[in-house]
Amino acid sequence: MAIFDSTKRTTRLRELASIPIIRHNAILFVGSFVSGFGGFVYHAIAGRELGHLYGQVSSLVSAYSILLVIYTLIMTVTARFAASSIEKGSQGMRNLGITVTMFALVPAAALMLFSELLGGDFKNFLHLTSTSPVFFLALSGAMIFLVGVPRGILQGTQRFGALSSNLIIEMIFRTFGVFILIKLGFGVTGTMIAIALGAAVAYLTGIYTCKDNLTENVYSIAARMIAGYTVPVLIGTLGILLMYNMDVILAQHYLPTQSWQYGALNKIATIIYFLTISVSQVLFPKVVAARSRGDRPHRTVFLSFAIMSLMGLAVLLVFWLAPNLLILALYGSSFLVIKNLVFPIGIMGLAVSLSNLLVNYFLSSQDYRFIIALIMSCIMQPVLIGMFHRTVAQIVWSEVSATCFLLFTLCGFYFIHYFEERRQELGKA
Repeated sequence: MAIFDSTKRTTRLRELASIPIIRHNAILFVGSFVSGFGGFVYHAIAGRELGHLYGQVSSLVSAYSILLVIYTLIMTVTARFAASSIEKGSQGMRNLGITVTMFALVPAAALMLFSELLGGDFKNFLHLTSTSPVFFLALSGAMIFLVGVPRGILQGTQRFGALSSNLIIEMIFRTFGVFILIKLGFGVTGTMIAIALGAAVAYLTGIYTCKDNLTENVYSIAARMIAGYTVPVLIGTLGILLMYNMDVILAQHYLPTQSWQYGALNKIATIIYFLTISVSQVLFPKVVAARSRGDRPHRTVFLSFAIMSLMGLAVLLVFWLAPNLLILALYGSSFLVIKNLVFPIGIMGLAVSLSNLLVNYFLSSQDYRFIIALIMSCIMQPVLIGMFHRTVAQIVWSEVSATCFLLFTLCGFYFIHYFEERRQELGKA
């Protein structure tokens, strides 16, 4: 009987592995998990080694995370047109790569100029002890913008194994880099240099990995087509990134003596985001491909939403049952003062993750009504924190309220879109 049950389980696992969306999610999940775990090791090293200076690190990393809006924009746009190119039968994407790289160089140069002209003002706003971290923050941003090009090609062509490896490589260099640089006495500045190092290695290895795709296009992609698609992608990516990063910057501004507590909470919340982000990354090119064929990809969306929800709820259960163990493992006993806020901040993490999934669906379907929900939520977030910021708990519940509002609104827009398409199908029948 035991042998029979074991054989039956093996057969079921093989059947599940044969489903492309589950197999691709599993592959990219490994890279996202290792990358996310490395990110927490990075923060744990910084928190343990730098103590209360970690508040500066968390605010700088949140500023860097907001800069990822450009990276995500570049990666999403590249993936969108790479997926379309594959559906048309073309593996060559040199024109796409060059065009998007030229777009990426503009904000990269602007960011470096900003660090030179306004670095002092930014330092004062975040109560930093030096402007050096600001320069390397800008350099990190400039490098990660370029990383979006090869990763977008890998995502759009559904080479999820190579994309997974690239994520891991970046985090390995970042994590070992931050440990060595802090030990050498670079302090907060060293944490930013480590991020720049990881991004540089990811770019070089990414270009090498997708070199076969950087040949001449069979189908030319006009620059104006790429530029036109960037606006909704920019709004979508910026909105999501603001929802789980602006709160850290506002906490550093309003509660500079307690910002280290909120910085740790926010990072704990992103456990869910980074564990489940692979679901959104797999969904995007699959929906683009389905739409190109004239199919309705709602089964893929429902399955992706279910996978992400189950993964997120499993993590939330850990947050509820073992917050002390989680905090001790990541940050040490001095951070136990935040234990009662771990579960609420986890709700925020799940809400942002599911919202990001739906935004990716709308972008891949070129339905831009989600912009209304994002604008409303991005206004709601700073208003609530501006009104309620006397304690870390008030900021946490303000953030939970804003992100849950975003999720419920996006779900409403999705079902409106779903039933519109159902009516169209019934009308044709």
